[in-house]
Amino acid sequence: MDNYIYLHLKDNLKRAVGQDIYLEDVAELSCSPEVRSKLTKLVILQVKGVGVITLSVVEVIDAVRRLIPEIPILSTGESKITIHIHEKIEHSGKSLAGLIRAVITSLLLFIGSGIALMYFHEDVNMHKVHDAIYTAVTGQVATGSYWISIPYSIGLGLGIALFFGLLPDKNKYSKPDLLEIGIHKYKDQINSYLSTKGGSNQKKP
Repeated sequence: MDNYIYLHLKDNLKRAVGQDIYLEDVAELSCSPEVRSKLTKLVILQVKGVGVITLSVVEVIDAVRRLIPEIPILSTGESKITIHIHEKIEHSGKSLAGLIRAVITSLLLFIGSGIALMYFHEDVNMHKVHDAIYTAVTGQVATGSYWISIPYSIGLGLGIALFFGLLPDKNKYSKPDLLEIGIHKYKDQINSYLSTKGGSNQKKP
């Protein structure tokens, strides 16, 4: 039997106020069944308030060593884990407020992007381009090129949705789209900032 404890910290964690954080929440373990049974419910942190906690692998190893000092511990993953502590949602009022904020934000983004597109098309005289296409295809002077403008508008929306991977795709998870990559980079930057700025005011056993 390999007489070691292999410990791999997870990326990040979300917990509500009042929930204790156990070793199995913050790390993956490889060890003997006897040792695992002792470590399964080892409390690493006792959450007391809302905030962001940066927990280092050294603190996790120290907590394990206090319980099982005779077995060497090897870390195979990251050096820190970021833990986000949020308030408990006890009634539907807060969720309703969040839904209203999401709807308002979506409307503002939709209206703002629509106005930006209209101003852009006005700057480049897109309607004259459509008139020129109409004249080139039909040989007649354009009196209204809606049969070009409408498909163009639909195609523009579908193109944006396809570019950002918003359309259903059975192979979606085999290759991430640009939007997913951008969100992933944004989350990494947020976690990196919080890990350097945020401290821990939680109680450690």
